[in-house]
Amino acid sequence: MNHKNTYLYKGMKSLLALMSLALIFLMGSCNKDFPNQLSQEHKNDTAAVSSKNRKVLYLIIDGARGRAIRELNAPNLTQIIKRSIYSYDGLSDFNKTSMSNADGWSTMLTGVTAAKHGVRSEDFSGNRLTQYPTLFSRMKALNPTLRSASFSASAAFASNLATDATESKSFNNDDVAVKTALMQELNRDDATLAVAEFGSVEAAGKEFGYSENTPGYATALLKMDAYVGEILEALTKRKNYAGENWLVVIASNKGGALPAGPPTTDKTVYADDSRNNFIAFYNPRFITSLVAKPASDQIPFTSVAPKFYGGDGQNVKAVIPNDNGLYNFGTNDFTIQCKFKGSGTDRSWPVFLSKSTGINNGSTPGWVIYLSGKVWSMNVSGNGGWSNFSSNGVVNDGLWHTITVVFYTEGAKKMVRCLTDGVVTNAGVDITSRGTRDTSVPLAMGRKSGDAENPDVLISELQIFNTALSNATIAAQVKKTTLDPAHPNINNLVGYWPCNEGKGNQLINLAPRGKGIDFTLTGLYQWQVFSEYSPFLDPPISDSFYLLVPNSVDIPFMIYQWMGMNAPTGWGLEGVVWKAKYTDVK
Repeated sequence: MNHKNTYLYKGMKSLLALMSLALIFLMGSCNKDFPNQLSQEHKNDTAAVSSKNRKVLYLIIDGARGRAIRELNAPNLTQIIKRSIYSYDGLSDFNKTSMSNADGWSTMLTGVTAAKHGVRSEDFSGNRLTQYPTLFSRMKALNPTLRSASFSASAAFASNLATDATESKSFNNDDVAVKTALMQELNRDDATLAVAEFGSVEAAGKEFGYSENTPGYATALLKMDAYVGEILEALTKRKNYAGENWLVVIASNKGGALPAGPPTTDKTVYADDSRNNFIAFYNPRFITSLVAKPASDQIPFTSVAPKFYGGDGQNVKAVIPNDNGLYNFGTNDFTIQCKFKGSGTDRSWPVFLSKSTGINNGSTPGWVIYLSGKVWSMNVSGNGGWSNFSSNGVVNDGLWHTITVVFYTEGAKKMVRCLTDGVVTNAGVDITSRGTRDTSVPLAMGRKSGDAENPDVLISELQIFNTALSNATIAAQVKKTTLDPAHPNINNLVGYWPCNEGKGNQLINLAPRGKGIDFTLTGLYQWQVFSEYSPFLDPPISDSFYLLVPNSVDIPFMIYQWMGMNAPTGWGLEGVVWKAKYTDVK
């Protein structure tokens, strides 16, 4: 059975979708049929920027890691970024797990990622470049009189991607020859789109490694920087340069993997050096704009949850009036798990999750989970007595944690073990003498009436399974902030309350076997919105998180817009425009 749709957090999904749309509009415009924005933004264009003849110089530097360029402080690129929209944290393709030169080039020239253009290996096998043509092909179709030129170190680049350029030459891995041909192209009055692909930095990376601390790689990057200086000087010496408006794009097709270093807390694509690009959009009139990656080593858990707090006056609790016996497991195995955040203030035995009348009440079977200072503890009652024990797991520290209780069978014994953040913190307590867990007392979250201490906690993602989950399964799932539809024990799920409704007084049960068995909030309850980092959780990351920096796929769309060419929706472009601010436009 596929439960994927059942477990979607609909409220937060909508919120994230709205945030993603807002992000896209802040960065620029998506590829749809609309008038060119870059020419519409200059209603007060006192310097006549938009009226000048627009042209593009596009330099592709294979294998140049963005962060290596930053650390080397290359002199010419350092000057260029003073008039650029740029990033040392650009991404080749955030959906790919490995990068090749060919798929990097293809993304940079088609404006779609490998999922569409199909180029994944250096031989271009399986490509769909006919369906997703390159800049050269698009421009030739739109304006056959426009001159485009390609000069490449790689013959594969020329034969697979530049056949529709007005002029295309490859130079057998000779970057000096590429530079010379490009500078000659810049002497032509009709030069309009000039593209050059350089391979020496990638060759050095393959031979020496891609670290800026490796002399061979660093030398290659600095030599490439010198080439860039020469090329830009040749550009500015064009006879009609003062009457032209050039966009210069300098970008790497991919980065390069580094040897394993110390463990990192960044588990996102931003930490993958093989996809780490340098991307710069330069124009002498641009105001400098550094686009840095977000704090990718501390992804916040973002949601909303009910707050259980206060004494009898507030009476904040959530109760299932009638579960039809679904959560009475007798002496059978079952598992309870939830995300939990305590305020950090020491508390003496406030109950926050229970199916019992209270702590130390042996006359009524059941179980109680409560705080004892900074740790969480349990009480299991029945047969005229109770078993009271600590989990030994610290959770009341102001961070989000995962609490797991497993009722299991060990031979003839009935046992309980406690796990905190997926780690066993109490290996096993014998509760055989407590008998059955069946009780008419309802399942409840929050304070028990008459408790001496008041809770101050948030609870989210409450899950109940009618089996004893293994330690391995718990450890594999524990950092996820929503239920995995592929959870190995999904068919044992009998209760799942995300607790993220954000309004109303119902906590809806999303487990198919528990449909309609919902919690009802009572008292002066509050919904608390939060976005907080916890080292014990790995929240999911949406694509919008990787759109916060320039991606290779953005470059063609940026070029089309610069050239005043509207990109129809039918092209399927995936990039965005990075809007520039001008020094001489009011």
